[in-house]
Amino acid sequence: MSLVALERDRQVRADRLVQEIAARHGLPPVHSLERHTGPTDRFLVAYVPDVAGIAGTAHAVEYAFAASMLASIEELRRVVTESPGGAGSAAYVHDLDGGME
Repeated sequence: MSLVALERDRQVRADRLVQEIAARHGLPPVHSLERHTGPTDRFLVAYVPDVAGIAGTAHAVEYAFAASMLASIEELRRVVTESPGGAGSAAYVHDLDGGME
């Protein structure tokens, strides 16, 4: 599979996964990831922060791409913050190449 086709397949998978994550958390649909510029690395990192009760804060899925599982974990470590209750947040790491031949 060419690099362009591989990145396109990753974008389609990532878009579907982010939409599913948003729906699972009762959030509005995310704008299509097709506008994503730059490389679409192998791992999708998604985070739904706990923003309940914080005025003026949008509750949305935040996402990034990472080249490895360790880079994904480092990305989460960099952006995740815990509220005292810790309720309502979620983190996801998905291998976009999983199941490909």
